[in-house]
Amino acid sequence: MAIRSPVIDFHSHILSRVDHGCASTEESIRQLSLMRSFGTDIAVATSHFYPHISTANDFTRKVERALLRLRDYEITSSPKLCIGAEVLLCENLCSMSDLGSLCIRGTRVILLELPLHQLRENHYDTVEELISMGYTVVLAHIDRYLKRYPESVKNMLDIGALAQINADSLGHIGIRRTILDLLAKTDRICAVGSDLHGVDDKLYKKFATADKHLRDHLQTVMARSARLLEGAQTIEF
Repeated sequence: MAIRSPVIDFHSHILSRVDHGCASTEESIRQLSLMRSFGTDIAVATSHFYPHISTANDFTRKVERALLRLRDYEITSSPKLCIGAEVLLCENLCSMSDLGSLCIRGTRVILLELPLHQLRENHYDTVEELISMGYTVVLAHIDRYLKRYPESVKNMLDIGALAQINADSLGHIGIRRTILDLLAKTDRICAVGSDLHGVDDKLYKKFATADKHLRDHLQTVMARSARLLEGAQTIEF
C-alpha cells in the first residue's frame, strides 16, 4: 500500500504584521485552524520580502516577533509550520550576504516571486547564479505568468528553477490545461500553494480540492514538496 505524502501548503501569508497578508495574531490563528480543518499537514509561511524596501535582518526580526506573538496563545488546531519568504526577484539578488536567512529554515530552498514586467537577461543570470551557489530556486505562482509571458517561464525552468502553482488558478480551464501539460512533460512543478491572505474559506477549499483538477499528479507534486522540506525546521503548536 502506497504511503500518502503529507499535504503541504507551500505558499501562504499567515504571520501577522510581517506583510499585508495578516493583520493580527488572532487572524493568524484563524488561518491556521482553517488550514488544519481542510487537512493540511504542513504550511510554509512565505511573507513578502522586497529587497528594495527592507533588509533581510529587519524582515527576520518581524518574523520572530510574529512567532513570539503566536506562542503567547494556546493554539489547539494547526498544521506544522515552516518559515520562509516570498522574495521578489531582482537583479544581483545573489550578492546579498544574508540571503540564506530568506530560505525555508533548515534548507537551501528559496521561493522567488517574478516581477510583473518582462524578464531581462540579468534576471536569468541571477537565478543561474543562485543555483550555482547551491540554492534551490522555486518560482512562486507561475500560473500568474503563463499567460503573460510563457516563454520566460519556460526559460526559467530550462535553466534549473522549480515552480509552485496556486490552487485557485486551476479553476481557469486554459491555465489548468497548460499546467497539466507541463506536469506531463516536466518534473519542475514541485509545489501547490493557497497563497492565503486573510481568512477565506472559499479560497482554501480550492487548495484542499486541488486533486479534482490535478488528479494523480497531486500526490507526485506533494512528494516533491516533501523532499524539498527534508531537514526543514518545523514549528508545532
